[in-house]
Amino acid sequence: MRTSMAPGMLDMLAWNLNRDSENVRLFEMSHVYEMRGGERFEPARACLGATLAAVKRALPVDGLLDVSKGDHAASAEAFRSFKGDVENLLAAFAGSELNFDRETGDYFHPGRSARAVMDGMVVAQFGQIAEEIKATRKLRQDVFLAELDLEQLHTRGLRPVKFVPLAKYPAVERDFSFVFRDEVEFEAMRRAVMGLRLPELREFKPVETFRGGSIEAGKYSILLRARLQSDEGTLRDDQIAQWSADIVKALLGLGGVQRA
Repeated sequence: MRTSMAPGMLDMLAWNLNRDSENVRLFEMSHVYEMRGGERFEPARACLGATLAAVKRALPVDGLLDVSKGDHAASAEAFRSFKGDVENLLAAFAGSELNFDRETGDYFHPGRSARAVMDGMVVAQFGQIAEEIKATRKLRQDVFLAELDLEQLHTRGLRPVKFVPLAKYPAVERDFSFVFRDEVEFEAMRRAVMGLRLPELREFKPVETFRGGSIEAGKYSILLRARLQSDEGTLRDDQIAQWSADIVKALLGLGGVQRA
C-alpha cells in the first residue's frame, strides 16, 4: 500500500539505466493510499520520470536560457526543460492561476525542484532527485521526477478550447536587462509586471540568464522580453515608451538594477 509513486518510478529508471538505456522517459498513472481523519482514501496520481540524458536531448538547439558556464548551468537548464514539460501538462486544465514555490519533498534537489500550486491548491511537485537519494539507489546519472495530483486536477476539468483570430495589427517586442539577487525569482518579476494590468502586454518571459564574469556572487543577470500588441490599431512610440517605463519601474521595485 504505497503512499507515493516516486519509489516505484525510481526503481524503473534504475532498471533501465542498469541495462545501458540512457535516454529514458516513463510515466505511470495509478492510486496511492492516504489516511484523512482516520479514514482511508485512494487518490489518483500520475508520475513522470526521465533521465538527464533524455531531458538534455529534448532541449532545442540554440534555445538555452542559462548562458553561464559550468555544470551548474547545464543542470539548471535541464531542470527548466523538465519544468516546461510539467507546465505544458498543467496548461490543459482550467485553473485561473498557476504559481510555483520550493516546498518540495526531501527526496528532491533543493535548488532544482518546485511545487505547482493552482488556484491555491497543490497539484504537482517535480524536479531533480537529490544527490543522496541518487547515491543510495546507485542511479548512474541524474534523474528527474514529477508527481501530479489527478484528484485536484480532475475537479477543475479541462480548459475550453477557444478560437482566437490572427492579430490584425503588428506586435512590438522590448527587451529589459537587469541584475537581481539570487533570492528574486522570475515568478516575482512576472507578478510585478502583470500586476500593472496593461491590456496590450501579451507576453512577458525570460530570454536568458547569466552568472559570473562581472556579475558579483549572489546575483545574476537576466534578459526579459515583453511583447506588446493592440487589437485597436498600430502602437505608437509614445505608448510603447510609457509602458516600457512602467515595466522598468516595477522591476526596480523588486531591487533590480537595470543594465545598459
